[in-house]
Amino acid sequence: MILKKENIFINQSFENKDSVFDFLSIIFVTNRATTIEYKESMIKRDLDSSVAIGNYLALVHGDFQGQKYILENSIIFIHLKDDLIWDNQPIRFVIGLALNNKDQMEYIEKIGLAFFDIDNVNKLLNKANLTKDDVIEFLQ
Repeated sequence: MILKKENIFINQSFENKDSVFDFLSIIFVTNRATTIEYKESMIKRDLDSSVAIGNYLALVHGDFQGQKYILENSIIFIHLKDDLIWDNQPIRFVIGLALNNKDQMEYIEKIGLAFFDIDNVNKLLNKANLTKDDVIEFLQ
């Protein structure tokens, strides 16, 4: 997986999903993974169909038209200190994806498998002193 340790953020807090979109956009643009326009693509995708997919996960990515704003594949992982209610679902993990079409489904499948078993998700959620290595191991 192309998740880099510097793109893993643990014990973060956000007021709402708009602040999550802002944060993801800043990281993607700073890392030269996307242009600033990708933010609107992520917001539009969430409006079309919520990216809060259950088991405490929001899987944020752009819509099809947003592909042109992706400069290089990138994944961002955010662990939230407290629940963030996102479209009536409690979220504790946000994964931001900026992936070209040919790679996107492969990564969504891997992430989906990792988050499928709620017992494994709860282990990650309740782990004291969660580390970036714990996150990488969970997603492999």
